[in-house]
Amino acid sequence: MSRAPIKGRTMTERQIQRALYWMCRDSCSVIMPNFTPYSWWECDIFAVTHARYFREYEIKLSVSDFKADRNKKRGRCIRKENPDQDAWDRYRYESVWERKHQMLEDRNINGPVEFSFVVPDGLVKPEDVPPWAGLYYATWRWESQKYPTLTVVRKPKRLHREKINQRYLDGAFRSAYYRFWSQLHMIDDRGGKMTDESWAEDDKQAETSEEQV
Repeated sequence: MSRAPIKGRTMTERQIQRALYWMCRDSCSVIMPNFTPYSWWECDIFAVTHARYFREYEIKLSVSDFKADRNKKRGRCIRKENPDQDAWDRYRYESVWERKHQMLEDRNINGPVEFSFVVPDGLVKPEDVPPWAGLYYATWRWESQKYPTLTVVRKPKRLHREKINQRYLDGAFRSAYYRFWSQLHMIDDRGGKMTDESWAEDDKQAETSEEQV
């Protein structure tokens, strides 16, 4: 017999991330919060299965944030080759805009094999979610819970069958290494606690280290 949801208790992104960790830990070998894999967007949860398939979980705590996600875009510089030109003019660079939802809909192999939204119970309906995305509800069942219970409302569709590149995994491992030592320094030196701001700085340091290898 399931308990009725507790109404009125708010939840944070970190609490939902902890719930996703416990949900994924048996099926995944890598589970990282707030990580940006190579050639992709930042993931609230970046998860890689034991079979090396990349899954992304996007956490939304408000309807406005959920609606804004469909407009997520970025500019990139790409190189194009014209084999009819000589060596000096053969390559040229163009700036292009990329939209995340369009890339997911197009099953871009740089993106996840599966993509899911995770929201507080009832925040959005299944029909509000893109047809290729999954949907999970996060619910408080007990007052003593430290992280919410997750319920699958709709399973995500499989977007492609490409396994994740080792470069993605190496970047995740480097970021985890720098995050670990950063948090130890904060706890030992300043009595601080884990913060997303310090993680972002550690990820930049990991990318710099990757370029030097």
